[in-house]
Amino acid sequence: MSTSAAVEQREGLYKALSHPLRREILDWLIVRSTGSPSEMARDLAADLTEISYHARQLEKYGVIELVEKKPTRRGSPEHIYRPMARVIMSDEEVEALSVGDRQVFAAQIVQNMMADLRKGFQVGAFGKRSDWGLLHHALTLDEAGYEQVRKLCRRVEDELFQIQAESDERRSDTQDAPLRVSASMSNFVMNL
Repeated sequence: MSTSAAVEQREGLYKALSHPLRREILDWLIVRSTGSPSEMARDLAADLTEISYHARQLEKYGVIELVEKKPTRRGSPEHIYRPMARVIMSDEEVEALSVGDRQVFAAQIVQNMMADLRKGFQVGAFGKRSDWGLLHHALTLDEAGYEQVRKLCRRVEDELFQIQAESDERRSDTQDAPLRVSASMSNFVMNL
């Protein structure tokens, strides 16, 4: 990919994710693999017109794609979307962001993590099964150790998406009910 194409793609991604509702729509689609604006509006407790508009914006910027138009009784087809790819920013893309933009981007992810935890506790799902896990360690490392942790987080992220793809394939064959699973991991330096 040429440098100008990469810059254009990055700018499109920033524009696509600049609105909080668009980020919610993308998160929703990543979790469910596919869905319609009416399903999103119901689950996200948002206005259908707004959801439809922002879904079209995400499609315009190449973040999601229209995969089907299902006929409905009311005449207009129901649009079914899916995410084009997981939205992961490269080290270079993160470096190109201002500190403020990095913090906004990170804050959205942390808000999603906290919302998942809150929901798990509120509905009683967190302790219902005994096979859950939490990971939190404050480590004291040198630069090489920090780099190892950072690379570990990237590998875990890659494996999570591979597991998601394999699970989607199995579920399409078996029609098993999906398990909504939250998987979080972070790495950052706590001192300046």
